This record gives sequence, C-alpha cells and structure tokens, in this order.
Amino acid sequence: MNRCSSRKMLILIALLFASACSSLNKLSTAQTDRLKGAPFYKSYSKNIAAENQEVRHFPVGLDGKIYTEFFHSGREKALQPLLEAMTAYLDSLSWSAPLNADGFMISGAPYAYVGSAEGEDAPPEAAMQRNESDKYPPMVIHIQKPGKEWKAALAQRLDESAGKYLLFINLGFSQYPKADKGLFEKKVVLGTKYEEGIKFLSAEDKPVEVLQVTGMLLDREGNILRAGSEGIVAKDTPFLLQIFDVQKSIDDKTLRYLLNDARREDLPGKPLKWKVALHNLTAQMLPQNPFIIQ
Repeated sequence: MNRCSSRKMLILIALLFASACSSLNKLSTAQTDRLKGAPFYKSYSKNIAAENQEVRHFPVGLDGKIYTEFFHSGREKALQPLLEAMTAYLDSLSWSAPLNADGFMISGAPYAYVGSAEGEDAPPEAAMQRNESDKYPPMVIHIQKPGKEWKAALAQRLDESAGKYLLFINLGFSQYPKADKGLFEKKVVLGTKYEEGIKFLSAEDKPVEVLQVTGMLLDREGNILRAGSEGIVAKDTPFLLQIFDVQKSIDDKTLRYLLNDARREDLPGKPLKWKVALHNLTAQMLPQNPFIIQ
C-alpha cells in the first residue's frame, strides 16, 4: 500500500471513529422507549428511594418548545396564570419542598417528550417504535439528559437546601394517538385511568393535541430516575378541517376555561382537571403518595 493510500485509510478510520463516538454520545444522553399503555411512565433506576423530606421542586415551568417552535408560539402568556396556580398547588401538597429557581440556567436542562410516535414534536427515533401491526401510532417517551454545567448547578442548589432529589415539572403541548372505543367510537387515553371521547368521523391517522404536564425525578448527580406525563385536556380537529391537514389547536379561551371551570365529572367532588393531572403526576414520581384515582 503506497503512502497516499495509507493516508486515505487513516482518514477514513478517523472519520468512522468520530462517527461512532458521536453515536455513542447521543445514546448516552438520550433514550427513546415505547410505552405499553397508560399510565405513561418509565423508571430508569431499579432503586428509587426518594423520601418526601429529601425531595425539592422548582416552580412548574413551561416546555421549552413553547418558546422555540412555531407550532406552540404565542402561548406562554396565556399559560402563565395556570402555571402560577399549579405551582401553588404543588407547594400545598407538601410532598416535596420548594427550591428557588432564580437565576438557574435554562440551557442544558433535561427534557422529556411523551406523546405519539408520529407526533408533530416527536424525535426522529420515535417513529422506529411503531410496528406493522399497530393500527395507531404507539405512545413513546423520549428523555434527554441534562448537560454537564446544568448538573453541576443542580448539585450545588440541592446541597444548599439539604436536598437529594429534584422533581422537575413542565406544562406544555403534545400530540396523543387515538384509540378505538368499542366498534363505533374513538377515544384518546390521557393518563392514569383517564380518557376522553373523540367524534366518530375523526380521521384515524391524525393525532390529537393535548395539554399535559410532564415530570422527571432526578438525583443529585442529574440522573433521571423516573419520567412520565399526565394529559389534562385534548382538542381534536373537525373532520372537514382534517381533510385539508389543518390543525385546530387549543386556544386561549380554552386555556382560561381550564384554569377555573374544566372539571373531572367522573370523580367525587368534580375536581379541576389540571389539579388531578398534577396530583397524579407527583404521586407517580414519588410512589409513596396517594393517587386521586385508585
């Protein structure tokens, strides 16, 4: 082999090695899994020993995609009153202690996508979770682990508060797949023993937009121990609009209604939908706490 050929071979090996390292790094910082069904959660550690007195939580935040993607743009102001109400309710549960998030970095934060494998915001890897036998796209969970600087900042903040774990909760939008309800009806499953009906003439291949809360439980080192979501409310698109691939999103009027009037008629006392979702999400993150729905 002449010198030129040897040099080309070395360059090719270097490129292949760099590509392999990049793929390994991606696998180590992100993970996508198919969910078997509701409730929509996954544990990433076999030994979750978080006690309530050791857990801290930031105020409920917004899914980062609301700020960066056109699909969700302009909704952050409409969601602000709901965020404040949710944070106050989370504080009142006393299952974890509030942790000051002032000045805490946004870049490098962990992220969880929970939704249809073929949703608008689904990561590319999600589509690989669908099988040929699936009538509807499956639900998936995709996590992105926090960056090095974010983890260092978390460890310092937890140490200052004598905490060992962080409950990281965000409010945002996703898309969930439809499902059959008997022979002639459709539904969307939103979470812990919770579903909403869908109009019969709804297009089967179109997902449903869902307002949801996602949660992650992290340890001091920034490892994601458990993650998942609870849907609050769904909004389907009228069939005639679906023909032209136009999506009807959850509007600001609906969001105002959600704050004080949208209730779970199927539960005793008819609690607010967002309150049930947040309660059950927190209970799922910290299993020793009671569910609203047993």
